[in-house]
Amino acid sequence: MSIKGIRAPRTARNPSEKSEPYGVESLDFASRRYMQREVEFEVETTDKSGGFIGVLYLNKTENVAVELVRAGLATVHAFSADNLSWARQLYDAEVRICMLLRVIENAMILH
Repeated sequence: MSIKGIRAPRTARNPSEKSEPYGVESLDFASRRYMQREVEFEVETTDKSGGFIGVLYLNKTENVAVELVRAGLATVHAFSADNLSWARQLYDAEVRICMLLRVIENAMILH
């Protein structure tokens, strides 16, 4: 299953692989927030290997893609995001997290 509109870092699938940076943190965030909860996945298409691509919602209202970007644990994948009715939410979340990271970086430089 892939969530449309974002690119989240991957985790290792076996001991011989390495996770991408922040892959484990992204998985932990999603697991804590969405596992064993009422979620709804709207399948929009499939990828070339038959995996589902779509939109995941918590309680039919919270868009998981937007929340992952807002948390800084995913980036907007413009090619798949641009035609979404909620693309603006994704881009706004990405701008906000980038601004926050700059503020933190500047504060660290000053101290």
